[in-house]
Amino acid sequence: MLYFLYPSTLGRYLRDYQGEKSWALVTGSSDGIGKGIAHELCSHGFNVVLHGRNAEKLSRVQASLLADYPKVQVRKVIADAGSFTASAIDDIVANLQDIHLTVLVNNVGGTAALDVDFKTLEEHTAKEVDAVININLRFTTQLTRALLPTLQRNEPSLIMNIGSISEVGMPWLSVYSPTKAYVRAFSKALGLELKANHHKVEVLGIQVGGVQSQQNHADISFFVPSSRVMAQSALARVGCGSANVTGYLPHELQRLFFSITPDWVLDRILIAGLKPIAESKSKKWR
Repeated sequence: MLYFLYPSTLGRYLRDYQGEKSWALVTGSSDGIGKGIAHELCSHGFNVVLHGRNAEKLSRVQASLLADYPKVQVRKVIADAGSFTASAIDDIVANLQDIHLTVLVNNVGGTAALDVDFKTLEEHTAKEVDAVININLRFTTQLTRALLPTLQRNEPSLIMNIGSISEVGMPWLSVYSPTKAYVRAFSKALGLELKANHHKVEVLGIQVGGVQSQQNHADISFFVPSSRVMAQSALARVGCGSANVTGYLPHELQRLFFSITPDWVLDRILIAGLKPIAESKSKKWR
């Protein structure tokens, strides 16, 4: 937990280039943590590219950012992470070639592709399974692959991947939860690969717990921050020297509890805690 004491080095990725500031791309920035990160980056002086699938929502976020931070530039890219093609990735990259991109935040994710977000594997349709995997895993991987040459050219640069403490393996989240374990491993492997090849591209995986957002209507509490507070805390971890960290201190306490609890005890806790939620959602769904 010592990394919570380290100062953020986010500023090293903000530079003047041909008369304008560096740019950051934030995926899934229509609302929630992504929107919060976009606001935080703008508050630090970055120009921001917003990504989402809903042009109307992105336009509202863009207008809000420009009103709050009139000195920054904000543009949009539209792509559905749940059902994308290789050409969609190519289009995103092509639209970013005229800017000095130094930050990629792979935030897009979640269970929005499901009609109900807590249900058994057999209750998923094949289309839902593919969409959840695409949103939480494939889109991030393919976009990062496509943008790596740009980020390497603009070194030093930053790739931040938003994961989840649900990576421990949670019932009724049997597709979503494993994708977050992939995000952790992807962040570690890619960071080592870039370091071995002497690239100055920081890769930082951020694991988060419950966060109040449009998708999660939970009340704000000690363990459930607002999306903006979560964004602030995540960006404060930049430069901490670790490949994967928990972005918010109370979430780190939850993760530590998971790590020290015997598996058989944790299994019972997860079942007891999530089964009533799944049953409640199932009644509404059916």
